[in-house]
This record gives sequence, structure tokens and C-alpha cells, in this order.
Amino acid sequence: MVLHFVENLSDKDFRFFGHLARQVAGRRPGRGHHDFDVPRELQIRDRESPIKDIATAYRGELTRWMSEDATSEGENELADGFRHLAHTLHHTHKRDREAHTGGSLSNYLKRGASTLENLGRTAGVQADILGEDFLDRVGIKRKGLNRAEKNENTRLAARLAKSTYLHPDERTEVIDGWTHDPGHGNVDYGVYHKGEETIVDFRGTDAKYAADLKNDAKIAGAEHLELGDAKQKIQSLLDNGRKVRLFGYSMGGAKALQLIKDKDLHGRLENNNVVLAPGASPMDDAKAMARTGKTQFIYNAWDPVSSALLPHATSNHHIDKTIKNPLDAHMALDHWAK
Repeated sequence: MVLHFVENLSDKDFRFFGHLARQVAGRRPGRGHHDFDVPRELQIRDRESPIKDIATAYRGELTRWMSEDATSEGENELADGFRHLAHTLHHTHKRDREAHTGGSLSNYLKRGASTLENLGRTAGVQADILGEDFLDRVGIKRKGLNRAEKNENTRLAARLAKSTYLHPDERTEVIDGWTHDPGHGNVDYGVYHKGEETIVDFRGTDAKYAADLKNDAKIAGAEHLELGDAKQKIQSLLDNGRKVRLFGYSMGGAKALQLIKDKDLHGRLENNNVVLAPGASPMDDAKAMARTGKTQFIYNAWDPVSSALLPHATSNHHIDKTIKNPLDAHMALDHWAK
């Protein structure tokens, strides 16, 4: 966790932490660097402390140490160090902001505000590092840690996913007011109507289909997926005046995301598309995928299939933290459908 936290801090934020750590360790500010005026009770001057490690190490040294040599005790100490620095930054920034009177903000106050916001986004999905209460204390909304509450979209997406796994002739006829249309779907996706609205729901992996295994390999290798006639079907529905949203689970979520980002479809699709536990690869541009517009992401924090999205989560990510077994964390349709 600490490794991911450090890797996903921006260069400016990492250097900002380094300047702060040196002053928390009792050193004077370097020439041209801001004087944080750290209160004595927040200083840690121990000869051996994680604060000094953060103050003196380059990012590369720190990440290499965590990758190769760090013990769980060492990582916990480092997490404590970052937690203390974040809280110290909050304290000094709040104090100096309140003391600021008129005029434009200093570069330090601007940088401090930016760093706290960035920490808020990062801490939102990695609360084990900065503490569950950090965002509340800083006063930042939980942009990246929206609990995957069993709201209407979560339940509907899970129920549709369970139905779409079935053969088209066996799918549930009506789900929460959405009527299955067997004439438009196929084994890869189901089409469901409600008034003027239509949901095209993409099925997750089924090992009996060779094309699914091929697409799973493409997800792992960050390649474009084979979509069959899905794009043409969606365009046909749109041309006929339907208000279309895309849903998908696992591999189906990755398919839905690829289509939502398609330049021919994106502007025509409705908002509030939903992907459940979408397949995502660390080899892909996970940040760009996580920022896909018009889409609600729902997945479990311990799901290895979607974990590449975690460091880039924003307000449209709803992250479940109730299932900690990695296999169960991905196979959570029954949990979400209740």
C-alpha cells in the first residue's frame, strides 16, 4: 500500500513532503524553501525515524527499498511517517491560511492547498496510509472513497449481469421494470428497455467461449477488445431514437468502457453508464480508463481484476471494502444484487 501511495504522489507533492519532513525532523528550511514553522510538539527529532528517511531519500530510493527490502514493520513505520506529515501539513496550512489577510495567495499556500487536494484524492482510495478520518479532518469531501452502497444502479447492474450470463432464450423477462428484448441481444450482451430508455448490458467472461478467453488475454495485454456487432447494434438503437446506456461486468465492463470512449458513440450515449468490477490492466493507461466520462465505476478494493483503477479513482468510483478475499471480491454479483 505504501509503495502505491508513494508512486502515485506527483513529483511536486513528493518534493513538498521532503521539504516538510526536513523541518519536522528539526532542520532549518533550505535556501529559497518555505519555512513551515512546525510547532515543537509536531517535530520528531529522533535519530532513527521514518521522517528522516522521507526527508533524505529520493523517490527512486524509497520505492526501490519498499520493493526489495522493506519488512512489514518498516512499511508500517513509513506509513506512520507519511500520516504524521499529512496531518502536520494540514495543521500548518490551516494556521497560515487563517492568518492570511487580503492580497493574492502566496505560492506556499497555493502549493499547500493543491497538495492537500491531491492527498485527498490519493488517500480516498488508500485510507490505510493516511487514516480513515484524514479527509474529514482536512475538510475535503471523500471524492475517491464513495462506498459501494447498494443503491439503485448497483442493484440493477448486478441483476442485469446475472441475467445476461444466461442464454438469450433463458434471460429474466423483466428486471426492476426493465424488459429483456431477445430480438436485439446475443450471447455477448443483453438489451433491456424501459419506456424510451435502453440498457445494453455486456456479459462477463464465460470460459466455454474461446472468444472470451481471447479477450481476457487482450485485457491483460492492454489491447483493444473484439466487440462483434455491438457498436453497430448500439448505433442502430440510437438512430431509432432510443436513449442508450451501457452496462457491463468484468470483461463486459471493459467492453462497455471501450465503447463509451468510442468517438462515434460517446456524445450520443446517455450519462450514468455503469461498469461493475471492470477488467483493467496495469499495462494499460489505467488513469485514462478511470477518468472515462459518463460512467459510474463499482468495484471492490481487494478485487485484483479492477485494482489497477484504484490509484486513479475519482468521484464516479464507488469502492466496496466489505469483501477482502480477492476471489470473492470479484465474484460479488450476488452481494450487490441483494
